[in-house]
Amino acid sequence: MSALLGGASVIIGALMASKIASRQARSEDPTAILLNLLKAEAVKILVIVVLLAIIFNVYGQLVPFALIAGLAAAALFSGAALSRLNV
Repeated sequence: MSALLGGASVIIGALMASKIASRQARSEDPTAILLNLLKAEAVKILVIVVLLAIIFNVYGQLVPFALIAGLAAAALFSGAALSRLNV
């Protein structure tokens, strides 16, 4: 369960970041694109940190290593998926 919660925090953070990053998807201004990407990454990191803090404080049967392992696995898989996109 701890690993699932760790992975879920990354997935939820990535979903929220994708909403922000795609706000101006049709923009051709490089500055606007870069700013949206930076905002999306900041939101993703903030969401992950907040969710992990909530999980650490609320979930009583937490296995910290499993939580961090789930977090790392989800981050690696999302990075691998992004590297395979043909955009």
